[in-house]
Amino acid sequence: MAGTVTPVIGLSSYAQPARWAAWDAPAALLPLSYAEQVTAAGGVPVLLPPVPGIAAAVSRLDALVLTGGGDVDPARYGSAPHPRTGPDEGAGARARGGVTGGGTREERTAARPPGIAISLPS
Repeated sequence: MAGTVTPVIGLSSYAQPARWAAWDAPAALLPLSYAEQVTAAGGVPVLLPPVPGIAAAVSRLDALVLTGGGDVDPARYGSAPHPRTGPDEGAGARARGGVTGGGTREERTAARPPGIAISLPS
């Protein structure tokens, strides 16, 4: 369709060890189903690796999905873990808004829990 703008959707990712082909290295990972769902909905998925400065990319997105993952360590908010809690430091960084940083548009996302989509209107 002429004149149609395809939305660019950022997907937060995880830093995890990974092995594929001849590689065995830290990688920015996310299940492929996240990108497939964004594509099926008509968007263009962009993987956001958990690296310093990534928040600068957020202002270029049409929307952001803070993907789910491991549990935020309850010690971060002064609580004891449940026996089934599996703390994940990456989840803590995402919950603190590490992927979104500060500023104007980004501040609206920092208080949101992981695993939800956030629209970033101009």
